[in-house]
Amino acid sequence: MANLKSLKRLAIAGLCATAVLSPPALAEEGGGSVYVPGTFNDFAAGVIGPPGVYLRNDLTIYDASIDARPLGGRVDAGIDEVLVLNLVKLAWVAEGKLLGGTPNLAVVIPIIPHVDADARVRGPGFARFGSGGTRGSGDIFILPAINWASERHNFQIGIGISAPAGRYSVDRAVNLGRNYWAIDPQVTYTFLDPKTGFDLSATAGVLINDRNKASDYRSGSAVHVDATLAKHFASGVALGVTGYWYQQIDDDEGFLPPFLPEGFRGSAAGIGPAISGTVTSGKSTFSVTGKWLHDVETTNRLRGDTIMVSVATKL
Repeated sequence: MANLKSLKRLAIAGLCATAVLSPPALAEEGGGSVYVPGTFNDFAAGVIGPPGVYLRNDLTIYDASIDARPLGGRVDAGIDEVLVLNLVKLAWVAEGKLLGGTPNLAVVIPIIPHVDADARVRGPGFARFGSGGTRGSGDIFILPAINWASERHNFQIGIGISAPAGRYSVDRAVNLGRNYWAIDPQVTYTFLDPKTGFDLSATAGVLINDRNKASDYRSGSAVHVDATLAKHFASGVALGVTGYWYQQIDDDEGFLPPFLPEGFRGSAAGIGPAISGTVTSGKSTFSVTGKWLHDVETTNRLRGDTIMVSVATKL
């Protein structure tokens, strides 16, 4: 039998788990988008904590590569990229009710301490972009939401908003921001049984992108589903499997040469292990989560491995 108190502590982590961000150099323009696998779902993602303010920090290392891709209104031959990304997530849970649920708000600030890109060998028809390392802050993401809970069932709806705040240049292979607005209506559901420790959490969303005016390119809309299947033990430790599926549902609009796929629609899927636990220090409780996500299939998107370590607490 799982420890009910430990399961409820997961609300600290789950509250801030559903989010998106804009990583550097991220079908869609550049072979990536506002959506980043591994940041949309977690253990007990739909479980909400008591009223108050929560803090979560995600440290992510992403090692990936991509071949030819549209970028900055031209075509890039591709890159091999190593990204170190730190996400600072603040969440607020209201005391009152709205439509029978609990209103909450999450704000995500991406900090990129290091990203390095090695450009592929270029030939005729490929543009030359500035590569190498860079650092700074990325695009800010805001997620207002409402959460409903009934015993083992937890349900949340929200609308994510990505605001272009990161540094951007059409002449760079790696950018800190995407230079356009995006919205991501999303739904999260968690089935959490405190008797058996069984946890099924899933988040589904529809990403809608605005046009990048600097490159005159609009990345097509896409649907995405992230899920975690886990078992919580009486010790407070949880073990699980996490995965994602991503599919672009309409074409990109912008400069696409004939040798790239028409519409440059992207798709991807990945899976990997996850572990979580709680640590108490004085009066503070910290939720610690680790996961590895391997991209098993990609089309017109960056492909690689994601390692993430997260720490969350109630302030």
